[in-house]
Amino acid sequence: MKSLILATAVALFFLGSVCIGYAQSTPILQAFKVGGKYGLKEKSSQRIILPTEYDDIYLGDSVIIRVKKGKKYGCFSADGSPVLPIEYDMIHVRKDIITALKEGLWEVRRHDGSYFVEEKFEGFGVESDKIVWMDKNRKRTYGIRFPQGKIEWHPEYDGIFNVWCPDNSLFKVRLKNGDLILTDTNFNRITQQVYRGLDDDFCRSGKLLVQVDSLWGIIETNGQEVLPPSFSKIEKTGAWDTIIVVKGGKYGMIDVHGNNVFPFEFDVIWEDRYETD
Repeated sequence: MKSLILATAVALFFLGSVCIGYAQSTPILQAFKVGGKYGLKEKSSQRIILPTEYDDIYLGDSVIIRVKKGKKYGCFSADGSPVLPIEYDMIHVRKDIITALKEGLWEVRRHDGSYFVEEKFEGFGVESDKIVWMDKNRKRTYGIRFPQGKIEWHPEYDGIFNVWCPDNSLFKVRLKNGDLILTDTNFNRITQQVYRGLDDDFCRSGKLLVQVDSLWGIIETNGQEVLPPSFSKIEKTGAWDTIIVVKGGKYGMIDVHGNNVFPFEFDVIWEDRYETD
């Protein structure tokens, strides 16, 4: 049996925390506890922002303050102004929106408390800055969120996902039959090919691993073919630019540009990773 073991050294570097001060209009806030209840104050001036009457306070990035009283949640701005009343069963504060659950329905609000969309949902989730999903009548639908307060729903798709390229300009779209297509963010097809699998781990190199039927190949992010689907198995390595592949029952290794690194003559290739200080 001919085999190859790859030893990959992974160096670990631990960087100390560095605090950098910037002139900010928003003061640093600090939760404090008195008599079993939480309040909120400015760290420098010790000015009280919220009195000690909450069972918990969640600061997050201190732009929106989430509080809990009993079994209910509410929100305040960093200056103590109310954003959402303490009457919700669950609240998630996100980058530019708040999702809040009340009486079994999710609301989507802006950070000032106004509605991002008037509609309420049985379920609502955020996949990325652009992609959201909703549950309604026990059915999940994916959509695209626009900053001005619009969601464009696409019930014809069974899933919409960002392809994690540097410019986030591509979507991986799952059709109702489970197949995948590659589109731009306006749902224009990058390639007419339909895929069974689409892996974006090498997108930083401008490459995607794609599966057609049972075989894997490589394409550019613009859809141009690098290597036709011809590999029955792929295994990613710690190097992030090489791939262990199987072709004709034999293992070999290629880089993301399709060049051979090791010939297809091994019964097995595995990677033995170790760490160094």
